Amino acid sequence: MKADGQFSLTRRRALAWGGAVAALPLSRPAAAVPRGDLLFRVIRKGSPIGWLQTIFAQTVDGLTVRTKLDVEIYVAFVRVYRYHHLGEEVWQGDRLLSLKSETDNDGEQYRVQTTPVAGGLRVEGPRGAVTTPASTMTTNSSWNPALVQQQMVIDCERGRYVPLAAQPLGEKTLGVMGQQRTASLFRIRLPYAVGEIWYAGGEWVHGVFTTKGETLTYQRER
Repeated sequence: MKADGQFSLTRRRALAWGGAVAALPLSRPAAAVPRGDLLFRVIRKGSPIGWLQTIFAQTVDGLTVRTKLDVEIYVAFVRVYRYHHLGEEVWQGDRLLSLKSETDNDGEQYRVQTTPVAGGLRVEGPRGAVTTPASTMTTNSSWNPALVQQQMVIDCERGRYVPLAAQPLGEKTLGVMGQQRTASLFRIRLPYAVGEIWYAGGEWVHGVFTTKGETLTYQRER
């Protein structure tokens, strides 16, 4: 981070998401509708800078999961950085039927979409295309604790197929929406981010992620 007035997160990745549960018992399959939509406040250096929202809908095609992340940074009342991401996934059981996303990273535009192919999905992003198994989860799938049983995931911002590593750190107690919850804590690592993610009762309840020197906290609000 540079001195105030020169914000070094510009053109960097605010979308650190989260997800790592190598030893957490699964309470539901990938296509089961969670208990409700999720809302996280995004915090940087003790100050709120945006929101992460995940909305679930059961349809005839399967479970539709919509993810929206909005982050804005202001210095002396002047906006110096903005990140906006919209993603939509359709799941049927543990199969990813489709993914599409749009990202505005402070003016840099990225789009990702998938096409079904034999044995999996063709993922097209700004850096080209890659074919992944249909059971592959994505960087927007933190809502599902099965995520970190994956060794590879689809990067929803740029369409890459990237490795994920998870390390269980035991159980901890933390405040979640005004209540003390016992949660399973995991350290996760991606090529572009490291952090911690917390699950309580099979629900994602907290996250702290660092990418290129910037640390963002995801505080559960709903």
